[in-house]
Amino acid sequence: MSRLLVCLGMHRSGTSLVARSLKCLGAELGEAAEWSGPDNPTGFWEHQGVLTINEKVLELCGARWDAPPSDLCQTDQYQRPDLIYLRGAAEHLLRRELDQHPIFAVKDPRLCVLMPFWRPIFDGLGCSVSFIQAIRHPEAVAASLQRRDGMSREVSLSLWLRYNRLAIQERAAQANRSLVVDYDIMMAQPAAELSRLAARLDLALDRQEGRRFVSEFMDESLWHEPAEADLPMEVDILWQQLRSEATKP
Repeated sequence: MSRLLVCLGMHRSGTSLVARSLKCLGAELGEAAEWSGPDNPTGFWEHQGVLTINEKVLELCGARWDAPPSDLCQTDQYQRPDLIYLRGAAEHLLRRELDQHPIFAVKDPRLCVLMPFWRPIFDGLGCSVSFIQAIRHPEAVAASLQRRDGMSREVSLSLWLRYNRLAIQERAAQANRSLVVDYDIMMAQPAAELSRLAARLDLALDRQEGRRFVSEFMDESLWHEPAEADLPMEVDILWQQLRSEATKP
């Protein structure tokens, strides 16, 4: 049976690094995923077709990644003809990739707020689906978004809370072979974390590809430790929960 690995997480939380690490487990991300930018010089590892569909869905719903209205979580929001057309395009894209690659990985932080759009597609593919939730300390995420977008800490932490809660919901619905990966742990202990990923996802680790991943794609100059600050209670509770899950064997 084909495998679909879905990488979820808040923006600036290491989703790109985690997605790229999945290639060490035999996953393909598609040729359209190998692109980079000034804010992510080691690559986004994000299929441009998936990104284009997600951006279009948000646009048609009058939303943005940083301003997702609550009704995006309602399934009936996606029954409009224009969105049904995009659902067909999304299903065609994934079927084409899975026909070529028995293990295919897809990543885009926007998936967290658009899972009601994607869930019926994943369910209809007839393949095994696993979710990998990438997490990063909320303060580090807020600092990164402030540097890149000038976003306030309050808005960043609110988005961090929402994206991660939605990702948890998807993992809970698909608990089989799904897990949490902490960006800081991956940066500090890449070999051990790759082995953990392989074991939890029941996939073989290509150690040569793992060494290449560490040497070519893990840029420690981009790793910023979070500043010490008191987190809002809701954010701190969720962070501690997720960090605990990320340290499980």
